Amino acid sequence: MSQKLQIPLGKGVRVIESHDCGLILLDKPDGTLSMPNRDSEINRSMVCAKYDAKRECYFWVDASGVSRELYLCNRLDSPTSGVVVCALNPLVADALNVLFRERKTHKSYLAVVGGVLKENRGEWRDRLGRERRNGKLMVDAADDGMPAYTRWTVLKRRSQPVGLTLVKLEPGTGRTHQLRVQCSLRRHGILGDRNYGEFALNKRVKQWMGVDRLCLHAHRIAFELNVGRSRIQVDAESPAPKLFDTLFT
Repeated sequence: MSQKLQIPLGKGVRVIESHDCGLILLDKPDGTLSMPNRDSEINRSMVCAKYDAKRECYFWVDASGVSRELYLCNRLDSPTSGVVVCALNPLVADALNVLFRERKTHKSYLAVVGGVLKENRGEWRDRLGRERRNGKLMVDAADDGMPAYTRWTVLKRRSQPVGLTLVKLEPGTGRTHQLRVQCSLRRHGILGDRNYGEFALNKRVKQWMGVDRLCLHAHRIAFELNVGRSRIQVDAESPAPKLFDTLFT
């Protein structure tokens, strides 16, 4: 728990930075839920408290008996680690939601993908559609789908004993599973992806290095937030998981 903020943080979750206006940036480990879908998942969540899906906020009573709320302004899939943006009050939450809706935030992710990308950088543009398959939400290329755009830059490569590339991904849109699907469409599935990745590669790297996680990390977010007369410049980072460096040494 953060004693100053009195937020009942989940295991391994930490505060990257906080602001007097109520803006909070958290660092979420892989395997932790952004929010619980039911009370039985509270202990597996980013904040160990009940969640109001309609208002998109956690709520609890602190040690002083005061009712508290933490609004979730963006979220990451459970297997994805990294920066999550939150707010302690609805005014700041509304301002943040406008920034995300109008795409006035800059986000970058780190991903370890299968195979060796030959070019150093480029852009991916696709149309993605969603559908339910056996009760699970899945995303794929679709002519009538929503546009998805991502810039990518190669950071590291290795060809032996397994071909892998560490890439920085900068999405210009925020479609469901966008980065995982766009990597998969190029046959460079993200390592550890059990839905869109390459099963044989995942198995081989797990045997080689014991890797048993999705190698996708929300590394950085930057934006300018205006709340009342306050203007806050945010440029927050979550360090790359040590595993990502280990895979290339």
